[in-house]
Parts: sequence; structure tokens; C-alpha cells
Amino acid sequence: MFESQDTEDPTCVIKMLDEFRQCNPTVNRPNFIDMAVVPTILQFDDCVVSHDSKKRKHTDSNVSVDTAEDSNISVLASPWETRRMKAELAEAKALNASLEERIKKLHSVRMELELVFDNEKTSFLKQRERDREIIRMLEGQIATLRKREVESRDEFSQYRQSTESSKCKLEKKILRLQEEYTHLDDRFKQVELTHKKCAAGVRRISELEGELKLSNEEVASLKDHIKLLEEKVVDVSNLKYQLELVEHCCTQAQQKIKELKLEQDKGEETRELLEKQHHNLMRLPDLEREVASLRDENRNLRDAVRNKLVLEEEVVDLRSRQAGFELREQKLAQLDASQGHLESMLEHWRQLARDHCLGVPPEKAMAGPEFLRMRIETLQQKELQLTADLGDLGIRLKTAQQAKSKVEMELDKATKQIERLQVTNDDQSKLIKRLQKRLLLVSRERDSYRSQLDMYEKELTVTSSSALLNSQQQQQRSRVEALEKTVDGYRDLVMKLEADLEKAVKGSGGIQFSERIYKLEEERNTLQQEKEQLMKRRDELEVELEYRALKGDFNPMKSKVLHIRMNPAATVEAQREDKLTHLQQECNRLQERVRVLEGGQMQDVTQEVNLRLAASSTQEVQELQEQVKSYETKLQRLKEAFKTTSQEYREVCYMLLGYKIDRIKSSLYRLSSMYAESQDDYLLFKLADGNPELLETPYSATLEQFINLHLKHQHSIPVFLSAITIDLFGHQTE
Repeated sequence: MFESQDTEDPTCVIKMLDEFRQCNPTVNRPNFIDMAVVPTILQFDDCVVSHDSKKRKHTDSNVSVDTAEDSNISVLASPWETRRMKAELAEAKALNASLEERIKKLHSVRMELELVFDNEKTSFLKQRERDREIIRMLEGQIATLRKREVESRDEFSQYRQSTESSKCKLEKKILRLQEEYTHLDDRFKQVELTHKKCAAGVRRISELEGELKLSNEEVASLKDHIKLLEEKVVDVSNLKYQLELVEHCCTQAQQKIKELKLEQDKGEETRELLEKQHHNLMRLPDLEREVASLRDENRNLRDAVRNKLVLEEEVVDLRSRQAGFELREQKLAQLDASQGHLESMLEHWRQLARDHCLGVPPEKAMAGPEFLRMRIETLQQKELQLTADLGDLGIRLKTAQQAKSKVEMELDKATKQIERLQVTNDDQSKLIKRLQKRLLLVSRERDSYRSQLDMYEKELTVTSSSALLNSQQQQQRSRVEALEKTVDGYRDLVMKLEADLEKAVKGSGGIQFSERIYKLEEERNTLQQEKEQLMKRRDELEVELEYRALKGDFNPMKSKVLHIRMNPAATVEAQREDKLTHLQQECNRLQERVRVLEGGQMQDVTQEVNLRLAASSTQEVQELQEQVKSYETKLQRLKEAFKTTSQEYREVCYMLLGYKIDRIKSSLYRLSSMYAESQDDYLLFKLADGNPELLETPYSATLEQFINLHLKHQHSIPVFLSAITIDLFGHQTE
């Protein structure tokens, strides 16, 4: 600051010396243009100040000695300071003019100037003593600050250890809660899968969702607590950094004190040299030079006083920060108390787990949510087992009913066929009776013919005439042959009728049908027994559900859970969030205020801070809006790309595989073949537990042969679809 002042406007003493040299050309110039004679301008380490101001840009502390020095420089560079400097410049010019006029009268007023110089010298000596006392006071304050720094370091180390330990505990707790959350999420997914099979699983899902929400709220509260602790650690680190800056400031002040002493010694040396050169130089320029040097020293001392005031302001600021830290310690104590309350609530939960975990000896019971989780898992496993058993029994009951219906249909068919066979059997029996009657008639006729033959043979023995005998024998033979031919014809007819009867009996298959009817009756009896067992199992499950309902379980489909509207935890969390937002806004406002002060503005600081905050908020809103627009355009492009690619993918699948796949709703898909004869010929598949299942349609009812072969026996859906494609293609090519 002083160097710039000297370069722009030289001091009055130098001007006076130049004019004196012009007025007195005979004076030996090398005698009084001596570097040792020229008084040195006291500077309070402006290079250190500029260096510290450069370093100040890289720090994050709000209050420090460097900021104070930067603020001094900014104050000097402000418009008010420029006006003051211009006024001083005008005053210096006026003084220069007055001094030019007063040069002619210097010899007459020399004695008065000597008296004035003595008075000013004594006043400056007194001022120097006062400055020394101020320096001693500052050294005492620095010593107290060092003691406070040591105490704050000890407190910081203790607080850091406590925060690290609490942070470790909270991190462990968070990890444990995250594991519980993942486990509950897995259990929730399993329960969602079982929910499709049994409506009773909905109640358990709601309970698990409640527990999941509670665990999520606890995790969120713990995360907020960790954030608060981390902010406290950051504040303590900032305090430590500020203390280091104060220590650095103290060292700089000591260096400045040493430099002042050195400059004071130099000033004394210059005074001695001035006294030695007093005879070579006129008294007035010497006195004016010394007055200028003392004025510079006075200005420097004033700067030192200003720095002292800045240090006092910093001390006040540090005290206010200490009060803020004490308030934060009180808040930390309150948080510890809330932590104790939460631990007591956790103990209540554990006691609740112990109370509900019945049937376990106390020496084996784990006091905590682990055992409650184990108990819940066992109950869930039992419930899953029961639901699985119920589903299996239901499936078996359905299959038994289907088999029963099939058996009944087959039995009806068999009875109808038996009735038809009975009718045919009656017809055959009637035919057999008629044939038997005819056979009796034929046999009687045969017996009559045989009796007649016997009678003829007896008559032949009686007759004696040979001629008559020969003629009669020939007649009888011809007659016997004719009768034998008729008997053979009747015999052939009887054999044919017996063969037809055997064929009719074999063709009717009465024995096979009787055996089949017997088997069907046995299957019906077994299905009836299985049905009775399933009914007993259903009754047992209903009794168990009633027992669980008596224990306190409820059906979420029929009952509702009431939540408290004025929840204390929710209100505390909302208050904490509001407080955090308020503190964040206050922190942003203070940071912006520090930036404004560093920029050198001293007037309307609050208004400027508000304007900047409003501009930053609007700028942030505009940036966010631009980001939202960019994301929306990206999303729109992705949607368009997905539409085109999905359409192309569906067309390629349709051309390569021969089936068009349409998603009707969640987990329900419709397949239409390329070679289908009509649009109504389609198949429906439903995803259940990751496996597709064929649903019944009018078209699938015509594919019973393919279903039995490829789905029931081979268990292959691709082979089933390819077989349908080949069959449809064959029909079209025919």
C-alpha cells in the first residue's frame, strides 16, 4: 500500500530536497543524496500479506488472519479509500504549494520548527511506549489463544475418538440393517410368489411390508444421524484449521514485532546519521525528513492498531464459534439421549420377540431380532408348507375329480354299450332258442327215420323172395341215401348256427367289458378314498386357520390396519429435515456474505448477498430445467428407438419362428401361427413361477393328440409348437 503511494506521489520532503538542490547548486549533491540518510518507510510485511492473501484463496475457513488482511486491502481499494486518497493528494499538492512559498521564510522559522520537532518527538516517543504496551497485551492474548488452542486440540481429539467409535457402531448397525433389509426383501419376493397360489399369504405380505417400512425408517434415521456426526467432524476439523490459522497469525505478528524492532533500530541509526549529516545539510530539510519518517512510522503503527482490532474481531468471532460449538455439544447430548431412547425401544422390541417366541428354553433363546426372525421364518416355512400341501391336495382333488368324471363318462359309455350288447345277446339267445327248437325237430325226425330204417330191416328179414328183396333193398337204399343227405344238411346247418353263436359271443366282448367295468369300479373306490382324505386335510387346515385367528392373526383382505396421523417419529423427522434445510440456507448465505466481503464491497452487503442467492437459485432452476428437458428428449429418443427395435424384433421372430407373440396382460401371452386357417386359431400361455403354462382355448381343444404327446409325455413346448407348425404347413400344401 505504501509503495504504491510513494511511486504515484512522492513525499513532501523529497520535493523539498529537490527544490533546495535547485536553489543551492553549489551544495555537494553526493553528500546529502545518501541512501543511509533517506528515511526508510516502515512496512508491515506487505509481501507476507499478499502471499497470505494468495494462500487465502485456497482455504475454506470463514474467519482467519489472512481474511482480515485481505479485508484491509479491500477496504483500502474501495471507492471511499480512493476518494480519501484523492483528497490527500489534493491536500499534499496544496501543502506542496504552501511549502514552496514557505521555503523563502525557512531561515526565520527554523527555531520554531525545532521546538515543534521536539514536541512531536516526545509525542511520538509516548506513542511508541503505548504501542509497546499494546504489543505486550497482544502477546498475552496470543498466549491465551495458544492455551485455548491446546485445550481445543485435546477436546477435538477426544471428540474425534468418540465420533469415530460411534461412527463405527452406527456403520455396523447400518450393515446389519441392510442385511436384514435384503433378507426381508428376499422373503418378500418369496411371499409374493406364494401369494399367487394361496390367498392367505396376502396377510403375511402386509406384515412383512410393515416390518420392511419400519426397518427402512430406522435405516434412514441412522443415516441422518451419521450425516450429522460427519458434519460435526467437519466442523471440528474447520475449528482445528482455524486454530492453526490463528497460530500462524501469531507467528506473523511476532515476526512483525521483530521487524518493527529492527526498523526502530534502523530509525535510530538513521537519526544518528541525520545528526552526523546535520552540518552538511540544512536543518529544515532534515527535520522535515524526520517528520515524514515519523509520520510513516505513525501510519504503520496505526496499521498495527488496525490489525490488532482485526485480531480482536477474530477473537470475538472465535468466541461466538465456541458458543456455537457448545450449542452443538448440547445437541449432541440430546442426540445421545434420543439414541438411549431408541435403544430402550429396541430392548422393548427384543422383549416382544422373547414373549412371542414360545416353546423355546431361555438358555437357548437369543435376545434380539434374530430369534424373532427365526421364529417368523419357521412360521413362514410352516405356512408355505401348509399352503403347498393345500395346493397339492387341491391339485390332487382336481385331478381326482377329473379322473372321476372321465371314469363316469367311460362308465356311462360302458353301460350304454352293455345295454346294446344285452339287446344283441337277447336277440342271439332268442335265435339260439329257435335253432335249438329246430334242432330238436331235426333230431326227432332223424330218430323217426332211424326207427323206420330199423323196421325196414326187420321186414327184409321176414320176406323170402329174393327178387322182391332186391327191388325193396334198392328202394330202401335210395331212400336211406336221401334221408342221409337231409340229415347231413341239417347237421351242417346246426354247425353253422353254432359257429355263428360263438362268433356273436366273441364279437360282443362281454368278458372284456366286465373286466373293464370291474377295474373302473376299483378306481372309483380309490378316488373316493382320496377325496375323503382331502376333505379331512381341508378340515384340519380350516381348524388351524381358526386357531391362528384366535392367536391374533388377521386377514388383510377383510380387515384394515389403522396408522396414527400425528406420528411422533414422523413429526421429529420432519422437524429435523426443516432444521437441516434452514441450516443449509444459513450456511449458503454466510458463504456468499464472505465472498462479497472478500470482493471489497462494504455497503449494502446483505442486499448483494440476497441478490446473488436469488440469481444462483434461478440459475440452478434453469440448469435443472435444461437437464430435465435433455433427459426428456433422451427418454423420447429411447422410446422411439425401443419402438422401432421392438417392432423389428417382433417381425423377425414372426418370420423366423412362424409365431406372432402378443402380450395381453401381465404374464399372459397369445401365440398366433403364420399358417393358421383363421384369426381365432391361437394359443394362450401364462407365466407361472418362471415357467409357461398352456391355457385352454377352442383351438387348443383340437390339439389333444399333440398335447398328450409333446406336453404330457415329452414335456417340451418348442417341440409342441414346431409340430403344430409342420401340421398346419402340411394342411396348406395339400
